Amino acid sequence: MKKIFIYTSILFIFCITYLLYRHFSAPTVSVILATYNRENLLPRSIESILNQTFKDFELIIVDDGSTDKTEPLIRRYMINDSRIKLIQLKENKGVSYARNIGIENARGKYIAITDSDDQSLPNRFEKQVRILKENQTYTALSGHVLDYNHKLTSHDFLKWDTYTPVKNSFDLSFLFSNTFSNAAAMIRHDFIKEHNIRYDESYIAAEDYDFWKQIILAGGKLLTVYEPFTFIRYHESNSKKYYNEMIRVSTQIHGELMSRFFTPTEKDVKFSYTLDEKCTILNKVLEGNKTTKILKEEEILNYKKDYCPTDIDESYFIKEGNKQDYIVKKGDSYFKWLSKEPVGFNKKEDVLTITENGKKTLYKKHPQKAGYYFFTPNNLKLKHAGWEDFLLQKDTNNNHFCRFETEECATITKKENTLILKWDNPYYKNETFVFDKQKNIYIKK
Repeated sequence: MKKIFIYTSILFIFCITYLLYRHFSAPTVSVILATYNRENLLPRSIESILNQTFKDFELIIVDDGSTDKTEPLIRRYMINDSRIKLIQLKENKGVSYARNIGIENARGKYIAITDSDDQSLPNRFEKQVRILKENQTYTALSGHVLDYNHKLTSHDFLKWDTYTPVKNSFDLSFLFSNTFSNAAAMIRHDFIKEHNIRYDESYIAAEDYDFWKQIILAGGKLLTVYEPFTFIRYHESNSKKYYNEMIRVSTQIHGELMSRFFTPTEKDVKFSYTLDEKCTILNKVLEGNKTTKILKEEEILNYKKDYCPTDIDESYFIKEGNKQDYIVKKGDSYFKWLSKEPVGFNKKEDVLTITENGKKTLYKKHPQKAGYYFFTPNNLKLKHAGWEDFLLQKDTNNNHFCRFETEECATITKKENTLILKWDNPYYKNETFVFDKQKNIYIKK
């Protein structure tokens, strides 16, 4: 009886010691999940974390002042899993504030970011921890994301069993857009702690772009792999204010990053860039880098190959909707630079005629921009109170047109000398333009 008591006591002490160790020892991964009024979507996100093949993590859920049943939902999960930690904010402070609070309370070696409408693939943490251990020079890792409706097969998982790093220079790609997915990210905690890197709480959009920019400016390196880690849900209900802020912040970041290499002009800094505009910026980077010496010249030259045709006799930038390329001549042959497809070519004054598979397409030199743009006789010129632009017909078979400057599109209705635009963006009101015959332009009524 005495022996049974001793063995039972030892087992009890061992269990208590193990539980205390698990409770107080730092986990490998701290998962930061910020949520606000997402009680319907939250379970799938939480369960995708709890069902990870990698188990050594803590899940820090920051309830950003939810007014629905988010809190009791989280507490039901907490009853069965001690790895879940809940931080409740009394009022809604925004996703940046919530993520920062989560990071401040994190104990893990790595920080994994997820949102309450994301769903992580089962082996996300297992693969990410392994990749970061094998690539010690990198500060943060991300991969592809999949649409929620994507159906995975067993073949997909076999294909993704080994990872392939994406050759991407973020010092250069970030000059033009955010090419690093927040929804699939894992970060070394000690680096962002040492450099006091936080999400900017004044931003309601593009806060992740700014976060990765801070890492780059602090000397950190980002790594992406071809494999997907997360399902995400695309939303079309974001406010006009959100999109305007995204444009403002992204444009600001472009200017900040360009300033590392050269002093950008107002024309250099914008939200989106065409291929030829990227080429112009990269040439300025190459020249400025001779003084700043931020990157190896070889790295810039290799990156430029996708945007600047080299070793050719002639080149013409062409654009049709979202499709962009160069028509280049080498010797006696013309071909598309990106696709390398041969084309028939004819140039007469300011119009290019490109023949491909027997089909002829016209591109006209734009009077205000470099390059040649998809052209039909139906293109329209508009004058607004705040802008003047061309409307280029998106498809010759319909009445869908897009602004040249911003690529914002609208369905148009013509009534005699009047043009009515119904913009694709639901936050834009319908607008009416009246034709001025003398100036050959439609003017906002």
